[in-house]
Amino acid sequence: MLHDLDEKLGTETFGAWIDKLAGTGRPLFWLATACRDGYREFYPADSCDESWACAEVQFRDERESVTVSIHLGTVRRGLSGKPAVDYVYHSAKGRKTGASNPQLHELPGQLLPRER
Repeated sequence: MLHDLDEKLGTETFGAWIDKLAGTGRPLFWLATACRDGYREFYPADSCDESWACAEVQFRDERESVTVSIHLGTVRRGLSGKPAVDYVYHSAKGRKTGASNPQLHELPGQLLPRER
């Protein structure tokens, strides 16, 4: 649930929320990937040398691009523990913002108004 990733958000699924945030005309692109290297210091994988697994979703148009990465577990052991935001990256009209372990509830306020 979305609430598990950010306590200030509701009980809908992350997929439904990000789809609504992207809006019409901006398809979602999903990718399974290794989390960024700095994640180990926050959530050690039982001291094993194992890669963290993340799900990354991106949407974009000619005006802006958004990428959100969610930590899900490890590559070898699969899903484990509570999911957590790995990072959010937002780029709009030459302005770039990125945050490690950000608050998802802040993302809608960073997006450009949709053109009609």
